[in-house]
Amino acid sequence: MSNPQESLKTIKSILSDPKAFQGGRPLWKTPHEINGYLQSKGFRLTNSQAMGPKGLPNGQQLIWEGPNNVIVKVKTRGYGEFPPQRVGVATMSIEATDGLGTQWENALYKVDSQGNVLAKSITSANETVKPLPPDHPARLEARKLGKPEPTHGVLNPKTNELRPITKFELIEGGANPKPLNKQAWADATHMNLPKEFNPAGADDLAKGFGNKPPPVPPTSPPSPPAGPTLRRLKAAKEAFKLGIKGALSAENLASLIPDVILFFADRAAIKSAIRNIQIKFIKEGFARGVAAGVMGWNEEEVHSNLLNKVTHFRVQGMGDAAGTLKLPYILQLAENSENYAVIIGYQFAYFGKTNEWKGQMRAKGFAMLEQHGYGSYFRQSSEVLFTYEFLDRLAWVLRPTTDHIIEPAIQFK
Repeated sequence: MSNPQESLKTIKSILSDPKAFQGGRPLWKTPHEINGYLQSKGFRLTNSQAMGPKGLPNGQQLIWEGPNNVIVKVKTRGYGEFPPQRVGVATMSIEATDGLGTQWENALYKVDSQGNVLAKSITSANETVKPLPPDHPARLEARKLGKPEPTHGVLNPKTNELRPITKFELIEGGANPKPLNKQAWADATHMNLPKEFNPAGADDLAKGFGNKPPPVPPTSPPSPPAGPTLRRLKAAKEAFKLGIKGALSAENLASLIPDVILFFADRAAIKSAIRNIQIKFIKEGFARGVAAGVMGWNEEEVHSNLLNKVTHFRVQGMGDAAGTLKLPYILQLAENSENYAVIIGYQFAYFGKTNEWKGQMRAKGFAMLEQHGYGSYFRQSSEVLFTYEFLDRLAWVLRPTTDHIIEPAIQFK
C-alpha cells in the first residue's frame, strides 16, 4: 500500500493544476475532457456503474485509478433518487484507497476541493468507543466472508446503536468540543462539476473504459454471466410474467437442480436436503432482489453485484446425513436457486411495485438498520447505498417482510 502522504501529494497536484481546478472548482465540461486529462496524469478508467435519474442516457459513475492508490470518481448525472441535493447534479470525488479495490470499504480518506483530508467517518464528542460483542452483526458478517473482524465500535447515545469503527475515524474530543455538521462534512467530499457540464459520451466511455495503451486490451463493463446462468436469468424474467407463484412452480424449481443430483433426488433424505437448500437460498436471494429494487438499482448493477455470492460457509451442514450430496453439487444448487430468486425479487419490487411502496420499504429498512447498529454506516456516504455490503444488510433486516411474501409461493412436487 502506498504511503498516504504520497497519495495526498498526487491528489493535491490535481487540485492545484489550473487546467483542472480554479477557485476550488473543477473545470471539465465533458466526460471525455476528464478522461483525457486524467490519462495524461497516469490515471486509467477501470470501472463504471450506471447511476443517475432513471431513463436518462449517459448517467454513469466512472472510476479512474491512478498513481499512489488515488482514485477519481465522477457521477455524470449525480445520484438517482437521494440525497435530494445531489440528484441529477454532476459531481466528483477524489479518494486515497488501501490499494485493494475501489469500493467504499477500500477508501482511506477523501479530500475537499482545497485538498483538506476528510475522515471516512466521524465519532462525535458525545459518542463512546466500546468493544464490539462477539455476536455483533459486523463481526458475524466479517466471519461469514472470511475477513478480519472489527473489534471496536462507536456507541451513539441517542439511538444506542454500536457501529464498527472505520479505517479512518475522526474522533471529536478535548474540552468543550464544537460539534461537527455531519451533512456538511459529507457534502464537502463531493465537488460539483460546472453547471454547463454535458454528460454526453459517458456511456461510450463506460463501454470501453477509455483508451488504454497496449498490450492491455480494452475492458468491458461487468455483464451478466454467460452460458447456463444467463439462460436461467432470462428464464427467471420470463417466468415472473406468471407472477411469483408461477415463477416458483414445482417445475421451475426442479429446473434449477443440477442433473447429477436428479439421479438421487427420489431418496427421501436427499429430497429433504434439496428442499432445505432451495428454500434457504430462494428466500435469501429474493430478499436481496427486493432490496435492490427498493433502492433503485438497475439490472446491470444487480447482475454485477448480487449474483454468484454463495460460499462454502453458507452451505455448511446442508447436505444429507449419508453424505451423498457432495459439496460441489450443493454449491451449484444453492447458487442456481439464489441467482434465480434475486431476479424474481428484483422484478417483483422494481417493476411490480409503486414508488410509494418502495419508499415505505426503504423507511422500514433504514429504521431497522438503525436498531441493529448500522445507522451511521449508511449515513456516512451515499456511495455506501450502492455496495453489496449495504444491500446485503438491508435485505437481512427486510427478511421478515420478504419471507412473508415468498414463502407461500414456493412449491414442490
